[in-house]
Amino acid sequence: VDRAKYEVCQLIARYQREHSLLQKDIARQIGVDESRISDILRGRIEGFTLDRLINYAKRLHPGLRVQVIAA
Repeated sequence: VDRAKYEVCQLIARYQREHSLLQKDIARQIGVDESRISDILRGRIEGFTLDRLINYAKRLHPGLRVQVIAA
């Protein structure tokens, strides 16, 4: 689960880089405090559920689909 959470954080960070956005811009788009975005962008995943991170990512990528593959 932590690996999946980290990958979703990386997806959000990539979105920020590709669109040249500030943390406050991402926070506004997702609808959370800037401090929460700071945690996400730094990979501080312990305070988030996977569901919550996926919902944040979906606000940036409306067509996002998540697939779970058994290892």
